[in-house]
Amino acid sequence: MRKFGIQPIRDVVRKRGYTIAEFADLSGIEPRSHVNGAVRGYVPPSEELRVFASKFLGVPLEDLFTAESLSQVCRPLPPSLRRRSLRDNRPASWAVPS
Repeated sequence: MRKFGIQPIRDVVRKRGYTIAEFADLSGIEPRSHVNGAVRGYVPPSEELRVFASKFLGVPLEDLFTAESLSQVCRPLPPSLRRRSLRDNRPASWAVPS
């Protein structure tokens, strides 16, 4: 169940020609699923995502996320409690170019 609803950032990212997965890769934010969850409104955006998205997209933060999601504090799991991503096991040849 979406807590915050689809966030406006989704449309901004798509209008710039990126998929959400490409945007997540470009951000370098781990776990990558956090970016997807924040965009889809399941979790509030982390501070790292707030800063990256606003700078990368050149859009004020308030135009990317709803006030409700920005009012919440993101408390990500420590790395030791996160599930390992299959992405961690991909060959280097699959790396996204910079």
